[in-house]
Amino acid sequence: MPSTIYTSPSPTFHLASESLWTFIFHTTQHYPNLPAFIEAATGRVLSRAELRNLSLEFAHGIRTRLPQDSRLFRGDTALIFSPNSFAWPIALLGLLAGGVRSTLANSAYTPSELAFQYKDSRARVVFSHPDLVPVVFAMFKHIGVSEDEARRRLVVLDFGRNGAETARKVGVLGSGDLLGHGALPEEEKFIGSQATETLLLCYSSGTTGKPKGVEVCGLFWFLSGWLISLQTTHRNLTSVLSMVKAVNVPLLPRRDVTLGVLPYYHIYGTLRHIMFSACLPTHLKASWCKCFIPFFAASPWSSCLNSILTSFVDSSSVTRSP
Repeated sequence: MPSTIYTSPSPTFHLASESLWTFIFHTTQHYPNLPAFIEAATGRVLSRAELRNLSLEFAHGIRTRLPQDSRLFRGDTALIFSPNSFAWPIALLGLLAGGVRSTLANSAYTPSELAFQYKDSRARVVFSHPDLVPVVFAMFKHIGVSEDEARRRLVVLDFGRNGAETARKVGVLGSGDLLGHGALPEEEKFIGSQATETLLLCYSSGTTGKPKGVEVCGLFWFLSGWLISLQTTHRNLTSVLSMVKAVNVPLLPRRDVTLGVLPYYHIYGTLRHIMFSACLPTHLKASWCKCFIPFFAASPWSSCLNSILTSFVDSSSVTRSP
């Protein structure tokens, strides 16, 4: 029997072998002044141009503003420990621009749970939400790191709220201290075979024994109805985003908004709410943005949904995240 080749009804497209940051901000075109993220509690807006520029400033800051022995460069690993916040996309894409691998920790972790991931991932610096700073200090104490050394390895992760005050009180840098002192002229490049380097070091839930750092992070159901296996290298993430963009539902410029309640520390939340939102819009000739809340609860969810419905006229403008 002759073989049959089945082809996709979607157009053929090129799979990029480059940095995910390059793919998001250069390979895909952008409407720079349109919103990328909205903070549900305050209504603050982060535009796509601001996100790009701040991520390059952040990348410069981790090389020049951190204590000398804690500065981060290509090939290093940093840990992000925070519920969803405005600072998340800036930090994650800033680390990416600097060529730094990110390991994402569950914001509900205890000091001992956090200690395991910190040591196992070989993270050099922890970027922590202000409310979780006591957990980080307890974690460092648990593994025998002095308080002075802990201060050198900790950055309070916040953007325009109480992070700077918390950082001053405990004697550490805040993420704002990394910004406004210059920017990388360009992102770290990952071209050709370099694009197979790990970008995100995610941890399993530890179904047997301790959680495990993995590149292959399971199967994910997207808005389009596609079920996709995800590997966290530059090439695989850019390929997945290209596939999903090709089949995603149509979105309307300046009107479509998604609610970001999936936790960003989970690979699904990171890809679906940060990476996907950052690169999707202009490929479809539409610009949508992400309205996020720190964690799921009925009251903030309802308030956020009502504000979007009011701002964007009717319910057809809202895409509900799975």
